[in-house]
Amino acid sequence: RSGLFFTVNGKRKRFVSDADCNPPPMKLRIKGKTTLVGGNNSKAQINWKTGVYVDEEGEQKQLTAEELEELRRERNRMHAKMTRDRKKLFISSVEKTIADLEHNNKLMRDILAKQALRHSSCVTPDLQPVTCNPDSVPPMTPEFQANQKRIAGPIESDKAQTAE
Repeated sequence: RSGLFFTVNGKRKRFVSDADCNPPPMKLRIKGKTTLVGGNNSKAQINWKTGVYVDEEGEQKQLTAEELEELRRERNRMHAKMTRDRKKLFISSVEKTIADLEHNNKLMRDILAKQALRHSSCVTPDLQPVTCNPDSVPPMTPEFQANQKRIAGPIESDKAQTAE
């Protein structure tokens, strides 16, 4: 599956895609140098509250308030983009589920209509069961049989397609 719902550190359920399990490191420009921060393999880290930055070599540096604010804004832009992407994935997932359910519903309605036609010789025109001997019910007219075959024809091909 491309995504699922589960609780992440709280009460709200959230749609999570496979990409959310291992988020990629963020590319940030810190002190004139592009650095990968976060992710699983990145050594560079930022304490977003205190502004302490640890670079790839393990050296600690204090960021200025302006640098930290700029990095927070950049991080927020990246998180907002990830949220929009996750929402698009969720919407497409829901739309696909709806299409699949509508298709299955149509197949079931067609099968029901086919079954109703097959069993229509067992009821009178006012939909009451035949009370006499079923063998005494007059045979179906050729027009009715042709119509029944026309309706039943696509159902068999749909069954073959869904079985594949």
